[in-house]
Amino acid sequence: MKILIATDGSRYSEAATDSITRQQWSDNTEFKVLSVADPFANRIYPPSVVDYECSIEHLCDQASEIVTSTAKKLRRALPRATVSALVLTGAAGDQIVGVAKTWNADCVVIGSHGRGAIILKDESIPHAFFIRTQHSE
Repeated sequence: MKILIATDGSRYSEAATDSITRQQWSDNTEFKVLSVADPFANRIYPPSVVDYECSIEHLCDQASEIVTSTAKKLRRALPRATVSALVLTGAAGDQIVGVAKTWNADCVVIGSHGRGAIILKDESIPHAFFIRTQHSE
C-alpha cells in the first residue's frame, strides 16, 4: 500500500502522523512524506522578485526540516515500512493531487490549518483526513 502524507508541520499534521504510527501496517507499506513550499500562501499582495526568491528559499528550508522530522518519526515507529520524503514548491493542493496521481497513492493523509489553506477540489481542509484515491479502488 502507498500512503502519501502531506504535512505543513502544524499540530494537525503532527496529530495525523501520530495517528498513522499507532496503526498496524503491512511490511510492504510505503509512506511518502510531502511538504509544499508556497510563497503565495497567506499573502495579500504579490511579492517582489527579491521577496519571492528569499521567501521560497526560506520556505523550502522549513519544509525540508518538516519532512525530515516526520520521516524520522515514521521510521522509528514503523521500522519495516519504506519511508521517503519530498519537498515541492507551488500551490499545495495542486502538488498534493499531482504527487498522489503520479505515485499512484492508495491513500492521502493531510493534517493542515497551521500554515495556510490547502485547497483540494475547492474545499478548504481544516483538520486531518484520509482520502481513498481512485487508484486504490
